Amino acid sequence: MAEACRRENIRRTAEVSKLMVEAGLIVIVAAIAPFRVERDAARGLYRAAREGRIKDFTGIDSPYEAPLAAECRIDTDAVELDDACHRLATFLLKK
Repeated sequence: MAEACRRENIRRTAEVSKLMVEAGLIVIVAAIAPFRVERDAARGLYRAAREGRIKDFTGIDSPYEAPLAAECRIDTDAVELDDACHRLATFLLKK
């Protein structure tokens, strides 16, 4: 039962995220996906977009305009992962 619940949770999270993307939002999801099949399904979306089977996929064939004045900018080429995560968490907690 727990495995089925986990799969359903990931499926629901993916569906809500998809709806938000279709509404024009940029979506960042942090979820534990313990099963390979769910992770592969998410990767499959990018594969399908690269193959042209999904149109207007942000990061593939839909433009992304960087903000003129970002509220939070973290140069991940210049800082370690732990530091980047700490900076993001600090920013979000202040909001």
